[in-house]
Formats: sequence, C-alpha cells, structure tokens
Amino acid sequence: MCRICFVICPPLYDIILSISSILFCICFVAPLLHVQNAATLVVMGLSSLDHVGPALRELHWLPLVHHIRLKVALLMYMAHNHLCHLYISEVLAPVSSTSTHRQLRSSGSSNYTIPRTRTKLGDRAFSVAGPVIWNSVPESIV
Repeated sequence: MCRICFVICPPLYDIILSISSILFCICFVAPLLHVQNAATLVVMGLSSLDHVGPALRELHWLPLVHHIRLKVALLMYMAHNHLCHLYISEVLAPVSSTSTHRQLRSSGSSNYTIPRTRTKLGDRAFSVAGPVIWNSVPESIV
C-alpha cells in the first residue's frame, strides 16, 4: 500500500495498526513473558530458581496475560462508551440489540453477545475475546 491510501483512508491505517498489534501480541507473548520474568529476577535480586509470582506482586507488576486482558477490557470500555473508532464498535453486538422472539432479562444489561467460533484462533479475535472479558466484569463496576 502507498502513503496516499493512508492519507485518503485513515481508518484503514488504524485497522492495519490494530491487526499488527494483535499479531505482535500473539507472536511475542512467550518471549515477553520470559523478559518480564528475567527483569523481575534482576530487579529483585533473586536466583533463577526462585518463583517470580510473589516478586511480581511485590513490584505491583501485572502478569503478562492479565495485562493483555486489561488492554482488551479497556478497549471494550471505550467501545461501550463510544470513545473509539466506529469500526471497532461495529464488530460488537449488545445483547439489547439482538432480535429475539421475546424480551429477555439480560436485554437491560450492558452485556454483549458472544459469536460462536469453531477454532481456538477464532476465540482470540477481538469480536469474541472482548465480549467474553466484558461480560465477566460485574454489573456494579460497569
């Protein structure tokens, strides 16, 4: 793609950045986890045989998996409150907007429908992982 395409269509540039950041997370989670663990050992002056979990809690560092979940939850919060780009909100469907034959109690909640997937890779898509994380947050916090 050329730069003119990015100037004419800025959302396309945002989509490419989003996809590249997701691929970055998928491909580099394990090495980043090793880096975080090694940095914890160095900062705390621990040996390589010591457990990293208590040191991470003492440093107030989130484990990498929880950090990724936090970022997805933040993006869902922004999508829920219409603070992000429209194309992110378009892949999400609130439970209240789904058409059913009868009115459900959950239609008054802020939950999102979770699309069905057939693969583990499909479960990692934002359109699936975002609503799963958002629906796990208690209603009192949302």
